[in-house]
Amino acid sequence: MLSRRVTLAVGVLLTLPASAIADCAIEHATYHDRDDVAELRFLPVDGQSFVANGFELKVGSNPPFEGFVLWTENPLRPHARVTYQCPEGDVTGDEIEACTIWHGPIYAVDQTGGLDVLPREGAPAPAGLLLADLGFRMVGAAAFDELPLEQVPWDGFRLVGCRP
Repeated sequence: MLSRRVTLAVGVLLTLPASAIADCAIEHATYHDRDDVAELRFLPVDGQSFVANGFELKVGSNPPFEGFVLWTENPLRPHARVTYQCPEGDVTGDEIEACTIWHGPIYAVDQTGGLDVLPREGAPAPAGLLLADLGFRMVGAAAFDELPLEQVPWDGFRLVGCRP
């Protein structure tokens, strides 16, 4: 099933002009999912040493979800989390879990369809992203009942812009 999703995501990504990614640092990159239901915008992390990347995920006309990427150990991989109305400040693991809409590995997809780990802030933005089971897990999340989402995003995203 994952290989089918990768193939479909790669097909969408290969239509992106190479010039669109030439000089864009990942913290300025904007991505859309296959169906243009969602927009994922990376944001500078402002020196937060434990966060490798920050982003927001906007689905439809809803306020954006907050997202961040941490690196796991053994194996060393980027692991992303999308949250909805998490409490501020010092929070417990249970509180974070309760406000999490999706979490999992986030992969960079290059122009030829190759998969790699997501680059850290300051690196060039990849042509695409793969957030495995994003829509499926969003629907199953406890916080989903509070959301007025008519559609959920596709797992594959393509680079559509670079903000200053």
